[in-house]
Amino acid sequence: MNNKNLKIKLIKVNKILDVNFYTGSIRLGDLFEHYEVPIYVPWKSPCHADSGYQRAPKDKRVENISDRTLLDVEDPQSFVDNINLNLRSEKAETYCKPVFIEDEDYGSFYMLEYIQELGNFQLVDGQTRVKGAEKAMHKALDDGDYEKAQIIEDTQVSINLTFTEDVFVEAY
Repeated sequence: MNNKNLKIKLIKVNKILDVNFYTGSIRLGDLFEHYEVPIYVPWKSPCHADSGYQRAPKDKRVENISDRTLLDVEDPQSFVDNINLNLRSEKAETYCKPVFIEDEDYGSFYMLEYIQELGNFQLVDGQTRVKGAEKAMHKALDDGDYEKAQIIEDTQVSINLTFTEDVFVEAY
């Protein structure tokens, strides 16, 4: 990404639990640089916001996605379904502006100008697929297949995106 701001095209879809939902797409290489997974920490109270809620992915499933990705990088079948992301920043949604002035209805087009200060995207759903694709990219790089690695990085995947600091709403 070379320290430039990341621009993500979105469509405002709905409001649920007092949170706006957007849909769009993101380049895998950009997601690889800016995500984290809220992994469940055993013996920590589930009432603490930092306790996490995701199970750690199974290595075999991540490996299977990696192998499947490398088999045909031009047809990313593992990403037929959306990745669900959340930005845990009170001000993050203010960086999401309507493309057409005064068109802020549901179904309208938006542009998110993501900056690192907003924090990483929380990977709410899709961690096995993202980690598998990331592993495939690293395998391609290790094998010196820079073209294949670049194709993986440049793959656009569908996302659902929310903006809430409430970890419990995020997990729900």
